[in-house]
Amino acid sequence: MKGDYHRYLAEFKVGLEREITAEDALLAYKSAEKIADAHLSPVNHVRLGLALNFSIFCYEIENDFHKACSMAREVLEAAIENRDALGHKFHKESILIMQLLRDNFALWTSNMEAK
Repeated sequence: MKGDYHRYLAEFKVGLEREITAEDALLAYKSAEKIADAHLSPVNHVRLGLALNFSIFCYEIENDFHKACSMAREVLEAAIENRDALGHKFHKESILIMQLLRDNFALWTSNMEAK
């Protein structure tokens, strides 16, 4: 949530304030990613949501299209490989987030091809 908060701030900040806020978001996302990778299954809805939001940050704030696409692709591949671990409790949430990751990946790659 901390990464998302700083990303939202960075969306309307300019100059040095934007750079500082974006750096705060990046640090928060990296910290959360490290914890999620160590403790959550690749199909866990929280881990998938983090990856979705982090990839959006990379695409929209950092303008790093390759990093955003790579992240979305890697997370999707890991989730698909581990789909048997999907529990019934959060199955719908995980599937929805995977679809959003797939949609973003498709959109971003088509935008890169158009350029």
